[in-house]
Order: sequence, then structure tokens, then C-alpha cells
Amino acid sequence: AAFRAEHNITAGADADTASLPACVRSFDAANFDPALVDGLKASGFASPTPIQAQGWPIVQAGRDLVAVAKTGSGKTL
Repeated sequence: AAFRAEHNITAGADADTASLPACVRSFDAANFDPALVDGLKASGFASPTPIQAQGWPIVQAGRDLVAVAKTGSGKTL
């Protein structure tokens, strides 16, 4: 909850943040193939951006996602 509040992460009008999967705060916690994690780290990325930290678990859970964030926030990697 504190991470979402700090980064102004909200849910849509028909949902609340309690219904969202937990944010991933590291690439190791993202449940990605180890080769992908290694590639992200080798490319110099230290940790997921806030939009990635919340968006990836939603998509991995098979849920729909519409995300709005500033340019350069990490929506497209």
C-alpha cells in the first residue's frame, strides 16, 4: 500500500487497489525466465519502474490492463 501511495498508483473506477496483485519490487520477484532477468540487469536496469512493478503482475495474472503514465516511465521496455 505504501509503494502504491508513494507512486500514485490507483485502480479504475470499478476496482480498488486492494483487488490488485502485489507489486514486484525487483526483477527477481517478477517471475520471469532467468535469461530475461539476467538481460534486464545486464542492460543496466536496477529495478522495475512503478508502472512495471504494478503492471507486470496484473498481466501475468491474465487480467486486462490499461495503464496511464508519463513518457519515459517504462511502459514500453
